Amino acid sequence: MRGLGMSPVFFGQALAGPNLPHRRYIASGPDLASQLNAWNRFGPDPRWIKMRDLPQYTDATSKITARLRAPKPYSAI
Repeated sequence: MRGLGMSPVFFGQALAGPNLPHRRYIASGPDLASQLNAWNRFGPDPRWIKMRDLPQYTDATSKITARLRAPKPYSAI
C-alpha cells in the first residue's frame, strides 16, 4: 500500500459475524482524489496479484466494499 501512496492505519481479520471470512484494511491519504487514485492502482498491481494467489489467501476476498471517512475538526487523527 505504501508503494501506491497510501498510509496503512489498520489491518484486521474478522473472527465472528456475518460474511466470513473477511479482512479489513484502513488506509489514509492526503485527500479523497489521492485515495481513490491509489485504490484504483491497487487491484491491478502485480504485487497484489501475486500475493492474492498464494494458497494461504485462498477465498480471503470475495467482495470489496469501500467506505471513505473524513476526520472531524475535533479528531486527533
